[in-house]
Formats: sequence, structure tokens, C-alpha cells
Amino acid sequence: MLKRLDGASFRCEFLFFIIVVLLLAGCASIYKKPVITRETPRVRKGEHIDARKLVNYLENQPELESFNAKGKISIRTNKWSGSGRVFIAGVYPSKLHFEVFDFFGNPKWVINATGDRVEAMNVATKELFVSRNTRDLMNGLFAIPADLDEIFFFFTGQRPPVNWSSARLLPADNEPYLLLEATNHSLDNWLLFLNVANLSIEKTVIWHRADHTRLRITFGDYQYLNSYHVPYTRTLEVRDAEMKITYKNFKANQTCNDSLFRLKRPRNVKIIRVGLLNSPR
Repeated sequence: MLKRLDGASFRCEFLFFIIVVLLLAGCASIYKKPVITRETPRVRKGEHIDARKLVNYLENQPELESFNAKGKISIRTNKWSGSGRVFIAGVYPSKLHFEVFDFFGNPKWVINATGDRVEAMNVATKELFVSRNTRDLMNGLFAIPADLDEIFFFFTGQRPPVNWSSARLLPADNEPYLLLEATNHSLDNWLLFLNVANLSIEKTVIWHRADHTRLRITFGDYQYLNSYHVPYTRTLEVRDAEMKITYKNFKANQTCNDSLFRLKRPRNVKIIRVGLLNSPR
């Protein structure tokens, strides 16, 4: 026999139902994807450090596939200095887009780089600098001789382009850091300063074998982003030049429209070749 509900009972059960639904909806709205972290090898003063285990941990970090970020930038050389806002997007290993805006949000520089082509547009002067060599172009415009994979590393703090099989620990008196030395495919020498507590890369010094220049990169304000430990501040120093970038936000593995990496040339643009004589037209 079915039980009949009077008006008061019906209203109470209906109210209870609504409360349950709202609670479940609230839980769903605040749910966040869990952060995936790998156990960090412990480093204690006076104990033997298993270098193989340490290198294996660093080599097998989750690989960032693409990213985009917004923030502030300042550049200083011995001839000029400037600052503004910046938007950066990249797809590993060889697509990079870089824009610098003035205080009012107007574009000042637009730079696109791929594995075999790099273009930099000075928007105000309508000058387009082109080269097949990221290193030559960055050196010519900003006095910062850096290869494309080094720029990727500077922007993200991920995937240092070294041969991990060549890595070795060096003795260090500076307690906050472990020193790891390695080489890249060009046999440039990399020295990584690892934070003892979490093994994040806080400093890097790169000696370029070809021209004997030395890049110094410093990272700070690390934040966890899903599977990644991302620095939100970075400084690159070389000779008499310095570039600082502070991110406001950073997004990992976002889909990037391919048109972003194709620079639109305005009419009456002046093309200036940088580096090799066979730079693209």
C-alpha cells in the first residue's frame, strides 16, 4: 500500500533533495585535477648521494609539449633599455612565438622562430629581421646569443637540452645547491644549480664552445602546475645584456593555432638579413 504524503512532509523531502543537489554541484565546481608529483630523491647533509638516481629523476620529469604565458619583461644592454608586457607561446621542440607590447598594449616586437627560420618585426619602423639562426638574430637585436632550445628552457624552466648520459655531480661547498655538470649536442658545457630540498633548477650557467660566451639563467617563484614545477620569474644575463621576465600566468599543453607562428608582413616592409648570407627572403 502506497504511503500518501501530506503537504508539509512533501515540502520537507523536496527541500532536502534540493540541498543535496546543491551540495553535489558545489563539490563538482571546486574539484580540481590532482597534482601529479614524483617522489623527490632525498638529499641529506653528510650522506652519500646516488648520482645515478638523481640524474634519472631529472631526466624523466614530465615533458612539456606546449605552453603560453603572459607577464612583464625588461631588457637592458650597454646601448639601450626597455620594458613592457609580453606574450609567449611555444610548441616543443621548434615553434616559438614572442610578442612585446608597450604600456598601452600596442605591439613593439613580434618574433617567430622555428628550427630553420626566425623572423623579428619591429612594428614601429616596419623593419623585418630575418635569419636561419636564432642565435645570430638574438645576438644582433638584443645582444643575447642564445640558441632556440636555450630560449625554450629560459621561457619554461623545463627540459634543459643536455645529454643526461654525460651528467656528473661536482663537489660543492655551497650547501643550498647540488652542482650537476653536463654537455649538450654542441658540446657546450652546462652547470645546473639544484635546490637541495626539491631538486628544482634555480641557476644555470652555459659556456658556449664556439664563441666562448657565457649565459647565466636564474629562476625563482616556482609554482606547481599539474605535473610541472614552473618558475614564474627568470633572469638571463650575458656580457652587458640582461633580460628579466615575470609571468602573471602560465598555461601548459594548450592547443596553439598554427597561424600564430606565421608572421604577417605589412606592406612596404624593409627586410634586413642577419647572420648567414643565405638567410631566407
